[in-house]
Amino acid sequence: MTKYHRAIGLLIVFLVAGIFLFSQTEDAVKVFEQNKEGVLSLHVYGGNKELIAKGVGFGLSEDVIATCYHLVSNAGEVEATTFKGKKIKIDGIITVDRNLDVVLLRIKGKIPVLSLGNSDEMKQADRIFALGANESGEIMVSEGTARNIAKISDTLTIIEPSLAVPEGFNGGPLLILDGQTVGLTLIFDKVAKVGIPVNLWKNLSRTAKTTPFKDWVKEDYLASFEGAFLAGRIYSLIDDQGNAKKYLERVVKLNPSTTEAFAILASVYFQQRDY
Repeated sequence: MTKYHRAIGLLIVFLVAGIFLFSQTEDAVKVFEQNKEGVLSLHVYGGNKELIAKGVGFGLSEDVIATCYHLVSNAGEVEATTFKGKKIKIDGIITVDRNLDVVLLRIKGKIPVLSLGNSDEMKQADRIFALGANESGEIMVSEGTARNIAKISDTLTIIEPSLAVPEGFNGGPLLILDGQTVGLTLIFDKVAKVGIPVNLWKNLSRTAKTTPFKDWVKEDYLASFEGAFLAGRIYSLIDDQGNAKKYLERVVKLNPSTTEAFAILASVYFQQRDY
């Protein structure tokens, strides 16, 4: 590539970035500038080095990032890129909360840490901001509101946001106006996009032994009992009864004693008139 072509390429990048920031509100730009350096774009590769998923993670400690577990549960390798384009090695998995689809990963290097807020103080209609990546892996911000704060059980609350975000926001931070992180974004498909409140997972161990991806037992998280149960409850919440039925039927097949799953499934059957 000639110097001329490189210069044109850089000019296009700066123009796109300028248009993107210009289209955002002043508050969104402020939140973005405050947190962009603490978010990593993630490319997830399978055992044969094929690209299997894209998303993001964000800094909890200088060498620890949080993201969603289903993004990396089948990973053979994960490649991270900073906002400035620097590559960072991901050493492996520290700890997982399988009930919440949250995982902590160890990185080789340092990353700015995002400030954690108190998700219990969130209210319906609060303004929220999500950071994630576009198709090219560039970090972006999206602004919306908390459509619903749904308490599913004593151990599970779901933030239902009104956000227009692509799948590259999977595993990213959900923030409030002061720039504090109040949740982690989960995206199962174009419809199922929710937030897991930070108070539910912020105390996960960051000092446990790191397991390299090559030694981690690979799995399809959404085919597991915990993954299907979480997905079934989320799809039921957003009124996607078809997917709710699919995942909850898997749950009761894997564990017939799960009374909550039977109760939700009965409601799904009633709505579908599937007796």
